[in-house]
Amino acid sequence: MIRLDSTVVLQAVLSGAIATTQPQATVCASDHTSPSTYVGLAPVRTALNSTTDVTILAAPTAGTIRDIDYLSVFNRDTASITVTIKYDATGVDTIITTFTLLTLETLLYVHGAGWVTLAANGAVKMATTVSGILLAVNGGTGFGSYAVGDMLYADTTTTLARLADVAAGSYLRSGGVGVAPLWSTLTLPNSATVGDLHYASATNVISNLADVATGNALISGGIATVPSWGKIGLTTHVSGILPVANGGTSFASYAVGDLLYADTTTTLAKLADVAAGSYLRSGGANTAPVWSTVTLPNSATTGDLLYASATNVYSNLADVASGSYLRSGGVGVAPLWSAPILPTTQVFASGSGTYTKPANCLWIEVEMVGGGGGGAGSGTTPGAAGDGGATTFSTFTANGGAKAVTVNAGAGGTASGGYLNTTGATGQNVTGGAVNADGGHGGVSYFGGNGWGSAAHPGGGGVAAGQGSGGGGGGNAATASPGAGGGAGGYVRAIINSPSATYSYAVGASGTAGTAGTGGAVGGQGAAGVIIVKEFYGP
Repeated sequence: MIRLDSTVVLQAVLSGAIATTQPQATVCASDHTSPSTYVGLAPVRTALNSTTDVTILAAPTAGTIRDIDYLSVFNRDTASITVTIKYDATGVDTIITTFTLLTLETLLYVHGAGWVTLAANGAVKMATTVSGILLAVNGGTGFGSYAVGDMLYADTTTTLARLADVAAGSYLRSGGVGVAPLWSTLTLPNSATVGDLHYASATNVISNLADVATGNALISGGIATVPSWGKIGLTTHVSGILPVANGGTSFASYAVGDLLYADTTTTLAKLADVAAGSYLRSGGANTAPVWSTVTLPNSATTGDLLYASATNVYSNLADVASGSYLRSGGVGVAPLWSAPILPTTQVFASGSGTYTKPANCLWIEVEMVGGGGGGAGSGTTPGAAGDGGATTFSTFTANGGAKAVTVNAGAGGTASGGYLNTTGATGQNVTGGAVNADGGHGGVSYFGGNGWGSAAHPGGGGVAAGQGSGGGGGGNAATASPGAGGGAGGYVRAIINSPSATYSYAVGASGTAGTAGTGGAVGGQGAAGVIIVKEFYGP
């Protein structure tokens, strides 16, 4: 209890100068004028002044007793301080207590509880607050002294006991649930090198067996004898057949060429060898492998190709000079290399017949035009011209150009069956009744030629043979109309891969020229069609 009367003040003072900031004292008190009268006072906060006494609570008035309910000193300085709390009775000091506080620590007094020191985190500092021996039931040990090496253990649910130390090398061993621990009779070494093994070098004495070079195994030295590192003798240390489950094969003998494979997840089986040339083939997931029925050659030269030389027999086809190409020998016959053959060409300019494919020809390209229509004659009542004939090859058709009829030109022939089908050009119309006018030109062939219209009076112009162009028109008399030009034959281009041995063909004939009428001239004859077949022997 801290109590003041009218002659006593409460002071605080430091043992030395502060570093940066004075500590702060806070006091809460209450005054009593009689046993039943109690008046609480407002808290008093005061900064200390280093080594100068500072009154932190004044004396009460006469007849009043002032009790200290709460007192704290907070160290706000950056260094430790030592603070003294004392009574001052008209210059006579009586020290109540002295404490050393670290930075941010607090000295605390509570009426009825006494003094404690609070750490910076607010926890009570036991070393400055507690005296005596704290029992286990209060969180202590119940002991105030020990022998060097003693260990504490719970011997009951509410007390601790001391376990005395023993000779070096023993280890602390559990005595079992609800039983006190104890030091072992067995001793262990206090150091080890990487790879050391423990072994009993004497009764209740464990020692280290140093590691050795890789590849050695631990071998028993016999009963009551130290083990050692060494090599396993397969003829002296191993017996029986190692099963698969232990990393072995479960087999002790084999036929030459046998292969081992897993026939289940826990067993191995032997796959017998077969004739030379077979290869090991997967049987599929979860299925045993098998030797192939097909055989392969055992060597190869750069550029060799594999081919089936017999049923289930592969052989090498040797490479040849550059520029050759691989050609099928036919069904059931070995392939072979072939030297490149330049394309050949056959031209059919007239008539009809059968085209025959040359030996080793792989594909052909066909170009053809129909015959050109004849040009009309001029004069009064000229004779009619003729249409050009159709040219055919296989399923391809190039129709002939139409004939010209007096002043009206002939239309070009149509075409079908190829990858390019072009209608022939139409001949040139003329104006009826023109005096001394030229005849109309024939339609231009796909190959470029055509018959030209004649000048006044002469007959129609001719055409190049085999171009399938229309004929020219007739010339003009003084009193009659000129003749128009005939139409050109249609044009087909086509490719036949893997051609047949033969194809039928027909070349379209030329359209005949129109004859001259009274006072006129004859028209031009159309050109005959043509077929051009190009034959290829390689890719």
